[in-house]
Amino acid sequence: MEESTSTSTTPEETNIIDVEIIPLEAEITIKISGQFVARLSNLLTNFFPYKDKNHFQELVKHIQEDTNQDDPYVYNFATLVALQSFIEQEAKEQKLTKMVKIDKVTGALVEGEINPTDNPPAHQE
Repeated sequence: MEESTSTSTTPEETNIIDVEIIPLEAEITIKISGQFVARLSNLLTNFFPYKDKNHFQELVKHIQEDTNQDDPYVYNFATLVALQSFIEQEAKEQKLTKMVKIDKVTGALVEGEINPTDNPPAHQE
C-alpha cells in the first residue's frame, strides 16, 4: 500500500493560479500580412461602433489632441489606430510599401503604380 502525503492549503491559496503574461516593458517582433493590415483598416473604418457620422472625426481629434482618454471609445479607438500606425511604420522601414493610384471618389484602385517621388504620401500621425 502506497502512502500519500497531503499538504494543507488555505482557501486563499486554492484561488491562486499560474498565468503567463507579457510584461508591459516587453517589445514584441511579429510578422503581419498585408491582408491582416487591410482587415484592421476595415475594422477601423467600417466596423468600429461609431455613434454617428461625426463620431469618427471626433475620435481622431481626441487622439490628435490627447484629450478625453477616459472615454472607452477614445481609448479603444486609439489602441487600434496605434496598432495600425506601428504596423505601417514598420512596413515603411522595411521598404514593403508601394505607391498606387486611388480614385478619391470611389476609393477604387486605378491600374498602374506611380513613382513615390512624383506624389509622396501625406504625413500620417
